[in-house]
Amino acid sequence: MTRGIILFAILMAAWLLLSGHYTSLLIGFGVASVFFCVWMSHRMNAIDDEGLPLHLMARLPLYWLWLIYQIVLANVQTVKIIITGKVQPRLFQIHTGEMSEAALVLYANSITLTPGTVT
Repeated sequence: MTRGIILFAILMAAWLLLSGHYTSLLIGFGVASVFFCVWMSHRMNAIDDEGLPLHLMARLPLYWLWLIYQIVLANVQTVKIIITGKVQPRLFQIHTGEMSEAALVLYANSITLTPGTVT
């Protein structure tokens, strides 16, 4: 039950930040849609340690900073390739070790945020 309340708060905060419209009707729609999402997640038993990893939330700002740095770095490298015209494509494997499925998905999505990569 506590995880459901935390999930509701996180989703509602994200909805409010991304919406930018704060009329009572739209906030009501936001509350209804977030409640529906939390209810469906509860019915699917998706609010667990893997679905809502509260133990990782403290390290999330550090991850965001690292990810933003990697995106900027990849964009700079892409601009250099475009300007110079020197492309050296490579294919390589990364061994991730023991990771949960959610961690692998997050890792793969982080890689695809940088330009010119495919996972």
